[in-house]
Amino acid sequence: MKLKNEILYINKLPLRFLFFSQVIIGFLLLILFVFLLISGIYLDIWTFAGPLLGLAMLITGLTVSKIKNINVESTNQNIVINKESLFKKDVIRIKPSELKVELKAANGKKEIFLIKIKIVIYKNENEVEKIESGFLSLNNSKIQRLYEDLKLIMNAPS
Repeated sequence: MKLKNEILYINKLPLRFLFFSQVIIGFLLLILFVFLLISGIYLDIWTFAGPLLGLAMLITGLTVSKIKNINVESTNQNIVINKESLFKKDVIRIKPSELKVELKAANGKKEIFLIKIKIVIYKNENEVEKIESGFLSLNNSKIQRLYEDLKLIMNAPS
C-alpha cells in the first residue's frame, strides 16, 4: 500500500512557551518559599512542600518533551513523530511494518464521569511514545481518530 503525505495528529499549543513558563513559575515558587523559610515564616506543610513543588516544576519544564505532530511521509513510507522540548527537537521514524498501536483507558475505572484514554505507540515491541487525554478529556475524539488512522496504516498490506 502506498502511503500519502498527511498529518495524522497536530498539537496546536505553543509548546516551547509552555515549557519556558513552567520553568519560570517553578523558579519563582522556589524563590518565594525559600525566602519565606529564611524569613522565619512557616506555613505548616508548605514549608517543605513549596520548595519541592517549585523544584519539580523547574525540572519538569527543563526535561519534558511533548509530541508536536505525527505525519505520514510518502517518500520513505514512514510514520514520522516530531517531539519538542525546551532545548531540542526529536524526530522518530517508524515503518508501517514495525508499528504497533494500543488504545487504553488512562484512569482505569468503569464508573467515572470523564474517561481519559491514551494511545501507546510501539516500534518493534519497544514503547516509543504515549499520548494521553488532556484536561477534561477534551481531545478524546482527536485521540480516537489518530488511533483509527494508525490502525489502518498498521493493518494495511505492504
